[in-house]
Order: sequence, then C-alpha cells, then structure tokens
Amino acid sequence: MPVPQPQRLYLKIPSEEAPEYTVVKAILEMFPGTTPTVLFFADTRIRRGTTCAVEESMLNELRGLLGDDAVVLK
Repeated sequence: MPVPQPQRLYLKIPSEEAPEYTVVKAILEMFPGTTPTVLFFADTRIRRGTTCAVEESMLNELRGLLGDDAVVLK
C-alpha cells in the first residue's frame, strides 16, 4: 500500500563497504519509482542519489536493517 507522497527519502548507511549497503541496494531495486532518495555514508559523509517507490513494507525493511533514526522521509 503506498504511503502519502513524500518529497525525499534519506538513508544513513555506515559505509559503502558495509554489508548493509548491499542489502539497501537490493531493497531499493525491488521498489522502482520516482521518489528522490539520498544515500548518506556516515564514514565519508558522501551522498549518492537514486530513486525508489516509497512503500510501508520497504520502509519497515530499511528501518529493521539501518535503525529508525537512519530512515527519514522529508
């Protein structure tokens, strides 16, 4: 079930080498869409952009993986 239209999804990931990053990429690929998504790597402070379709099931997966504070819709 779709979530109300957010403007942007922010994900904080420990690093590009972290196993979580591989899982995040796989999750985002399962939800193709047009919502701008920012991947922020905590170690290097680098940001990468992509897009996805924001759905509650996807957000729950991401929160379970990264923690509630690391998954932000604005």
